[in-house]
Amino acid sequence: MTDLAMTFAQAEKGSWHIWQLAGRLDRATAAQVQAEGETLLQQTDRLAIDLSELAYISSAGIRVLLLLAKQAEDASQPFCLCSPQGIVREVLEISRMDMFLSICPSVDALEEGA
Repeated sequence: MTDLAMTFAQAEKGSWHIWQLAGRLDRATAAQVQAEGETLLQQTDRLAIDLSELAYISSAGIRVLLLLAKQAEDASQPFCLCSPQGIVREVLEISRMDMFLSICPSVDALEEGA
């Protein structure tokens, strides 16, 4: 049986609030990620989502990332995805999300681009 749990971690890196997602971002976890992401957008000035530990993303997960990015844009709030790996990176590239979303190669690169 596959573990469907999504885990989260938070940290600060310079002026950025880092939110690390680990596990699978799919239909089963999308609502939780969206709700927690919306809360973080209200509580922080600059949100970066660290995808380095995200093993899988579905269309429902892409939808959540787009919604969060749109909310950040509407609030003129910096927003970035960081460190997508493997299949997650492939999905973001194939779906051309890298054309619409700010994606940093690493959390360390955030301050370089700030």
